[in-house]
Amino acid sequence: MGAGRGRGATLALTVGVAAALVVPPVAAAPGGDPGPFFEVTPDVVVFEASDEIHGDEFWMTDGTTAGTRLIADVMPGLASFSPSRITRVGDRLFFVGNTPETGAELWSLDLDTFEARLVRDIEPGPTGSNPNGFVAVGDVAYFAARDSAEGEEVWKSDGTTAGTSRVTAVEAGNTSTVVSHLTLAGDVLAFFSRTSVDDELGLLDTTDDSFTRVDLEPGGTSFPHNFMAFGDHVYFTATTGATGSELWRTNGTVVGTTLVDDLVPGAGGSGAAPIGHHDGVLFASADDGATGRELYSTTGVGLTLVRDIAPGANSSSPQKLTSLGSRAVLTATTGD
Repeated sequence: MGAGRGRGATLALTVGVAAALVVPPVAAAPGGDPGPFFEVTPDVVVFEASDEIHGDEFWMTDGTTAGTRLIADVMPGLASFSPSRITRVGDRLFFVGNTPETGAELWSLDLDTFEARLVRDIEPGPTGSNPNGFVAVGDVAYFAARDSAEGEEVWKSDGTTAGTSRVTAVEAGNTSTVVSHLTLAGDVLAFFSRTSVDDELGLLDTTDDSFTRVDLEPGGTSFPHNFMAFGDHVYFTATTGATGSELWRTNGTVVGTTLVDDLVPGAGGSGAAPIGHHDGVLFASADDGATGRELYSTTGVGLTLVRDIAPGANSSSPQKLTSLGSRAVLTATTGD
C-alpha cells in the first residue's frame, strides 16, 4: 500500500492483502500529510495526518471517503500532538507524542480499541525523555530514552506503565550517557554506547535483559557505527589501534565479537561498512588503498572484492544495496 506525502496531499491506497484491491484516491483531510500506514485488518489501515481542525493526529480508512475518520484527537483543536517514530509492536503502535505537560514521551495506540494513551512519563515534566530507536521483540518494544537519573539508556515496554522500565545502566550515575543504533539479530540487541570514558559496543540479551559492554579498544575508543543485522550476527564498523577502521561482527557475546577482515593491514584501515545483504551474502563498501572505495562481499570471514566498478584508484562508493528478485541492486558512481 502506498501514498504521497506533503502538505495538501491526498490519500491513495491499495487496501486488502489478499485481494490487493485498488481504490480511488481519497482525501485524507484538508492539509493532508498522510502516513506512515499500518494495517489493522486486510481492509483497514491506521495512519497519521494533519488537518486544519485537529492538527497532527491518528486517522483510519477502509479506502473510502465515508470510511476515513479521525480515531484519536489527543490534543483537541489545532495544537499538534505530532506523533513520530511510529513503530508497530504486536497489536499496538508505539510512538513519541509531544504535549506541553510532558514533552516528548512514550505513547501507544491500541489497534483493537484505537485508544491512544501516554504509556509512561519517563522524565517527569515538560522536558521529555525523547524515546527513539524502537525495536520490536515479540510484543515488547525496546528503545533508547533519557532521564535525569541515568542519562540515555535502553528501556523496554509492553505498553503498560508497570511494564515500562530501564534495562541498562551503561555507566551508573552518569547523566550524559548515550545509546543509539539499536540493532536486533536473534535475541541480541547490539548498539553504540557512550560513557564518560569511551564509545564502545553495547550488547543486550533480550531473553533475560543481561547487559554486556565490549571494550574493543582498551584505553581508547572504538566508536562502533554502521550497524546492520545479517543472519544471527550484527555487523558494524569499529576502529582499533591495531587494525584501524574495519568491519566487525558480533553474535551477542564477548568471544563472539570478532574482526571480519583487516583489509588494510595495520592501523590504516579500510573503513569497511555494511551496505546490504542478498541471497546469504553480506555486501560492504571498503577502500583497500589501491582500488578506491568499492564493493566487497562476505559470509562472515574475510572480505572479497566483487568488482572494481570505478577502475583504478577511483571510488564508486557503493551504497543502499537491496534485493530485487534474484538480483541485488545498489547505487554507485562510475565516473563515466
